[in-house]
Amino acid sequence: MGEAHGWPLRASEAGLLTMAGFEKSGFYRRMSFWSSKPMCHLSTQRADSMRESWQPLFESWNYCDGEDIEVRCYTNLSEAELFLNGISLGKKEASYTEDSIRWIVPFQPGTLMVLASGKLAAQKGGASCTFEAKDELKTTSMPCALQIRPWKPSKENSAVLPENPLLQFEVYAADRDGAFCFGDSSMVQVTTDGGVLLGIENGNAADCTEYASSCRRLYHGRLIFYVRRSFADHPVTVQVSSELLKSNSVTIF
Repeated sequence: MGEAHGWPLRASEAGLLTMAGFEKSGFYRRMSFWSSKPMCHLSTQRADSMRESWQPLFESWNYCDGEDIEVRCYTNLSEAELFLNGISLGKKEASYTEDSIRWIVPFQPGTLMVLASGKLAAQKGGASCTFEAKDELKTTSMPCALQIRPWKPSKENSAVLPENPLLQFEVYAADRDGAFCFGDSSMVQVTTDGGVLLGIENGNAADCTEYASSCRRLYHGRLIFYVRRSFADHPVTVQVSSELLKSNSVTIF
């Protein structure tokens, strides 16, 4: 709280993860420094943005036609080529003095894709292996539906979880093609049958909604919520709804 810069912020906006556990652009920046697996990740912001260097960028390709957008590629490979709707916008080499490979691109709707290639930054000596990684952002249409994604523990975690674990769900806004809509902030209502809603978190450090409230706004298009089963051997059904988005539900047995 000491770095929150005052009410209504309840936490610092710096760091690698939001309060909901979602990755910020800084997460992929650090990954590009330390990961031994080939990776690349696209983030964007308006070229005239006044954002501080510690503030996260956006995983979005929805802007105004023609405006200049700064595109960053975080990668641990030696070079990257950027494509917009299949047309190359140039290949650039990674620099040890910069944390990312950057372009200024006049916005056009469509698909922004980066193809990174070359040696891993962590390779030592004269290793000759080369790798590839790619990432893309797509322009989305208006959000029209809510989607639910239950959290599933790994096999390793399943072996040590108690018999009656908490259930975690991610909710996100989607367009007519099912694509994630990063910019949506609709109010979402959560109802449960066979379980008790324990809390909703959207990751917005400035959102001081009561944690146990049954409704909360999406932040950057998504949120998570937790449910405790009422009975270990009974199914749990959760439903999410919003005024302008199609509702959705899922049952966990």
